[in-house]
Amino acid sequence: MDELKALYFKSIKEYQLLFKAGVILLGLSLTGLIQTTPIISKLSSDTRLLQYKLEEKHQVSHISEIDCNGLKLGQADCRFAKYKYSENETTIDFSVKIIVFFLYLGSLLITFSGFAFSKSAQNEYIANNKQINKDT
Repeated sequence: MDELKALYFKSIKEYQLLFKAGVILLGLSLTGLIQTTPIISKLSSDTRLLQYKLEEKHQVSHISEIDCNGLKLGQADCRFAKYKYSENETTIDFSVKIIVFFLYLGSLLITFSGFAFSKSAQNEYIANNKQINKDT
């Protein structure tokens, strides 16, 4: 029983801090999502435009099928389009991973603080009942 009590915090303020940290992380992730969506959308549309123009010009189904080194004209445009495509994919992937990490971490902190607080309150209630029964 003492080992179980060691898993829980000693004060309600510690649970409140965990809860507040979780709320802040959730807010941070939602704010990040709201702030980055227009920027990523603009970058993505510009990149897709370059990609589709290049694919149409060379009659291929995907930009990765184009060999820029084998082109006589438009080699710079080809390389730039491939670079923008690669950069765009990496940026979006990284942004989404960070936002999702903060979202999950915030949710986990809120959930843990709620469960731990309720378990701590339950243990305190049981201990108080034992003390009352012992006194009577």
